[in-house]
Order: sequence, then structure tokens, then C-alpha cells
Amino acid sequence: MITLLIVLIIGSVLIKQRLDQSRANRAAVDIRYLPEPQVANVLAFGFREALADFYWIDAINYFGEQLLNKGRTYKYLKSYTELIFNLDPHFAYFYDWAATAFIYNAAPVTRENVINSISYINYGIQKFNEIYRYDRNMIVKGAFNYAIETTVVKNALAYFALAARSFRSERGMLLVASSYAHSQNLPAVAAALKLEYFGTIAFEAQSKSELTYALQVLSSSRMNVEAGEFVKALRIKMESEEDVRKIVEKRLEENPLQKKNPTSNSLPVDPRIENTLQIELSRTWMPADMLALFSL
Repeated sequence: MITLLIVLIIGSVLIKQRLDQSRANRAAVDIRYLPEPQVANVLAFGFREALADFYWIDAINYFGEQLLNKGRTYKYLKSYTELIFNLDPHFAYFYDWAATAFIYNAAPVTRENVINSISYINYGIQKFNEIYRYDRNMIVKGAFNYAIETTVVKNALAYFALAARSFRSERGMLLVASSYAHSQNLPAVAAALKLEYFGTIAFEAQSKSELTYALQVLSSSRMNVEAGEFVKALRIKMESEEDVRKIVEKRLEENPLQKKNPTSNSLPVDPRIENTLQIELSRTWMPADMLALFSL
């Protein structure tokens, strides 16, 4: 009788273990039924933006679950992004999120994922251009994706310049672009971007101190040396989620281009910049802004 009881107890334990394992295996299989974009458009019954919001929230939850899962595959990430893009092509936060989610997700960075990330940024810029709008984060993330995640760094320059020309608060992006041009041995491009920065400040400066600061930046021999740390801090700050920030920071530390930052201003100084640096803002017979503009 005792032997039979022991056998039954052992048997029940083994059966329970098998059932628990079976449940765990089923839980590990993530099956989601997401409609095709065309079907979702019909199912929205005219409330496409609302349905896009619903799928975006679900996509964020899915991304968070995958991020914490050691067996992460992000199998449905592209399906979610296609749904949201088709339902609401003017959803700014979505493009910002997609630009990050495809690359900075603790999974190996692949060429396909980088292409997906940059493609959604380009879609977003085009769609917003159709309604005469620009989004700062969208453009800047496009710039960083090219600059950090591809070998075609010079493609990033146009994005940085677009952000600088579109938003007064982002004029400094011309200097970021100049530093990247410097790292690619494009001295003429680097000089032109620096001069555009100074010329813009000369038009917009509210005080002589702003012009003085712009001149100091222009003449700083350490601008390109310290650009790497500045760019790193700027890119990390763009992410609101702490887990994603850590992934971005690690990725930047591993990125060979970031390690390749110039250690000195080895490129020759453009004569136009040399002339600009001769400005004496203390001269009072001409307004400082006019003096700066004439020097250019």
C-alpha cells in the first residue's frame, strides 16, 4: 500500500511537471492575428486614426514584451508598422518610434532592419511634406541613422542641414553636419556648413553675445575633437525609455565611426573662415550683425 502511494505521488509530480512544461511551451509561442493593411482600412469604418492609435499602443506593448524576452524575435514588428503606416500616414510619434524600434531593440542589427528604420523616416518626411509640415525628431533620427548605422555617412548631412534650416532651435545641427563632413575628409563641405551656421546666426542673433559665441564655436580647434561625445549625448537624449537609452548608448560605444572621431583639426582651414575669424565685434561704427554679414 505504501509502495503504491509512493508510485502515485511520483507519478503525479511527473505529470504536473509535464503539464507545466506544456503550458510554458504554449506561452512561448506568440501567435497574433493582425489583419492586412487593406483589410484594416475597411474595418476602421472611417476611424482610421483611432484604429492606428490602438495598434500603436499594442505595438508598444509587444515591443516591450520582446525587449524583456531573451528569445526575442520581433516577428510581428513589421506587420504592426505596416498597419499603422497605412491607417495613419501623418502619425509623427509612430515614425519616431519605428526609427528606433527596428534598430535599438537588443537584437543583432541587420541591414534589413536599418533599411526598415530609414525607410519609415523617409516615408514620414515625405508624408509630412505633403501637408507642409516638418517634424524635428523625425529628421534628426534620419540623420543619425545614416551617420551611425550605415557606411554612407555623407547622406546624413542633408538631414542634419534640413533640421537646422527648418527649426531655429536646431541651427547647431549645421555644426554636427560639419563635424561629420570633417570626419569624411570633405573640407569644403565642412567649411560651407560652418559658414552657413555663422551666417544664419548673424541674421537671427538677438544680441552681440550670440554672435560672439558663434565666432568662438567657429574658431574652436576642439569642435571636431569633442563632436563625438556631443553627438552621443544628443542621440541618447532623444529616447524617453531608459532601457532603450542604454541600448543606444551601448551601440554608440561599439560603433567604429564614433571611435574614429578626429583627434585634431588636421584639415586645412578654409580661407573664408579665416577671413570671418578676423571680425572685431568690438568695433562700434557698424552694427555687429552687419559687420558679420559683410565679412562673409
